[in-house]
Amino acid sequence: GIELRGLKSDNTRSDRVDGGDLEQIARLWTLETTDNQFNAKADTNFDGSISGEDLLDVAVDWAKTYQ
Repeated sequence: GIELRGLKSDNTRSDRVDGGDLEQIARLWTLETTDNQFNAKADTNFDGSISGEDLLDVAVDWAKTYQ
């Protein structure tokens, strides 16, 4: 799925990009789609793994809010 709210890296769906989103990526770091704990919302670039590219998306969107 594609994020239509304009907050691509709001993986906790709190309507803001914050520490919760960063924590989610930290907890899921290196997981892939084959792992049962994988959370597709944290895979912001849809490549099948939680990695540095997803972390970059959080950095780009940091402190943005959905309005």
